[in-house]
Amino acid sequence: RLAVTASVDNTARIWVVATAECVHVLSHPCVVETAVFSPCNGFVLTSCSDGIARSWSVADGTCMLDFKHGGSMHNAMFDNLGELVLTSGRSSVKVWGRSDGHENVTIYEDRLYGATFSPDARLIAGILCCSKPGHGCYNRCAGHVKIWSGKDGLSVLDITTDVLPYRIAFAPDGRRLAAVCSNSLRYWDLIGDDATMHVIGKDNDAYYAWLSCAFSSCGR
Repeated sequence: RLAVTASVDNTARIWVVATAECVHVLSHPCVVETAVFSPCNGFVLTSCSDGIARSWSVADGTCMLDFKHGGSMHNAMFDNLGELVLTSGRSSVKVWGRSDGHENVTIYEDRLYGATFSPDARLIAGILCCSKPGHGCYNRCAGHVKIWSGKDGLSVLDITTDVLPYRIAFAPDGRRLAAVCSNSLRYWDLIGDDATMHVIGKDNDAYYAWLSCAFSSCGR
């Protein structure tokens, strides 16, 4: 049983949970923003503030591959099979081969605020801000939830939201997409030609700001 942490001390660390022993220190040149295990637990993927995601061997802590996204990078993640890597930044989303580091797909978008794979990696969803540069993007501006093909990066669906989402998440079966916006949760049925939106909560209800969302494992 292992755990991985990312730190402002320019390292990610792999730990044995039962003993709290640090078995590997993964050194980076800058702050490590995120660190995740591959589905098979054989690799760790880190995203660093130098604009590079890195794949590491869990067995010996060596760096296997660099994924040079470039510029500001929000996050890096594996697909559910552990065969692909997604990196996203302020102006692009990229899909890479995990084993060879080949850049398979590049999607260019301005004012991008995060992206994620669908469970089968056939789709990629991202958050885009509609405000003009220099205006606070989370100051109740409108936004887009955009969906692209994971195979070729072509646009599949563009959904306008009156409030910029903070986070998005696919249902386990990939048939729904949720977005948390201010004090509400919106989700869309991704079936047919038009996505039907449903809303839970209201943006001006007396709740604190909602910052994240997720579906249960059954997606209901």
